Amino acid sequence: MQALGINVIRTYAIDTSKDHSACITAFANAGINFPFVNSSSHVPTGIYIISDLSSPGESTNIDRNNPEWTVDIFARYQSVVDVFAQYPNVLGFFAGNEVTNNNSNTQASAFVKAAIRDTKAYIASKNYRAIPVGYSANDDSVTREPEAEYFACAPSAASADFYGINMYEWCGNATYQSSGYEARTEQFANFSIPIFFSEYGCNTVQPRTFSEVQALYSSPMTDVWSGGIVYEWFQETNDYGLVAQSGSTVSLLPDYTALSKQLAEISPTRVSESSYNPSNSAPPCPSPTADVWDAAVSLPPTPNKDLCSCVPSSLQCVAKPNLPAQNVSSLFGTICGSLGVDCSGINANGTYPGQYGAFSPCDATVKLSWLMNKYYLAKNKDAGACDFAGQATTQSAQSPSGTCATLLNEAGSEGTGTVTGSLTAGSGSAKSAASGLYGTWDDFRIMSAVVVAFLGGVAHVVI
Repeated sequence: MQALGINVIRTYAIDTSKDHSACITAFANAGINFPFVNSSSHVPTGIYIISDLSSPGESTNIDRNNPEWTVDIFARYQSVVDVFAQYPNVLGFFAGNEVTNNNSNTQASAFVKAAIRDTKAYIASKNYRAIPVGYSANDDSVTREPEAEYFACAPSAASADFYGINMYEWCGNATYQSSGYEARTEQFANFSIPIFFSEYGCNTVQPRTFSEVQALYSSPMTDVWSGGIVYEWFQETNDYGLVAQSGSTVSLLPDYTALSKQLAEISPTRVSESSYNPSNSAPPCPSPTADVWDAAVSLPPTPNKDLCSCVPSSLQCVAKPNLPAQNVSSLFGTICGSLGVDCSGINANGTYPGQYGAFSPCDATVKLSWLMNKYYLAKNKDAGACDFAGQATTQSAQSPSGTCATLLNEAGSEGTGTVTGSLTAGSGSAKSAASGLYGTWDDFRIMSAVVVAFLGGVAHVVI
């Protein structure tokens, strides 16, 4: 990586139970030949990290087909922030990757934007350095522009601090014009937040020549784009690797050589911090448009662990523990369907205008128990109303007091109220969300970068 002049890596997932200090410190001390800020007061070196907050393939990510913003997902995001916040070479976090990937699931973006809002608030509440939080989108022709506007639009507390696009338009011997790069650069010329390629490197024509590097790191692209991240470092079955690993041995592949040659020829201009005066303003949020975009501006509530913890003991009818997932799903369908229970209190719908129940961030068992209890009370506590084919049981409810009483009262008997007090702001003054490292995020130019995944808690790289 040092030989390539890499100054950024992207990690898709980390094991937060492991100690990453040796690895991250090695990146910080790598020593790159060029700074990203042309300023005598800021002389950063080393390799910076942008890490995804989710954990792909697990329940701790926002599923585009069934999007939720829950206590468990938020806890995962918080755990990554807690691990990485101490390291000054952590450049930012991605709150999602291609969660919306076409016009059939744009509502999922409301949940990602809520994640950005709450992660930024969490960073401030912990008095951490103001680490930027952004989003990585795909390059869908229909949703490309409204999605970017959606994540950049006000309020600033919920807007992305930076925006990445996974860009694979330039294949083989394409040109700036034929690839679509010219059109994309014109399209985002007035974008209000830092934007870059969060992935690039089409491999439909092989071997890859990376001829797009010359365009990406020269004008007019450098007037709009802050560089890009090559996909990817290690060779996998998808055949995008720059290097191959066998045991403890790492060998360079032809793509590495091709990328190295291209990077050796670039000399992008850099903006000095003192002369950087951005004038672009946040765009308006996109209006709902049929077959294009229908994500709500109204966002899901901040997950409140205390509220969800208060629910079970306050109920007289609850789900039995350890029910199979398919049973839980079937029970939701029955209660909200044929039994006619109003499930607004546990549902979350990011389609415009947006409707979210106060208990929607709770886990499935809590939500199911709350619905069972609601049905039981509606049936005047009839003995058979808390059976559900042997999957529920009655209990003596405890009268909520103190914080629980306040939270449950705010949620309301129908679960449609607004619950407050889920995050406590820190006593320190937070920096601007787009500042924090050496200089500002807006000064940063991703001179060259690669994707590398943390596997088993350790990044497999050779420094």
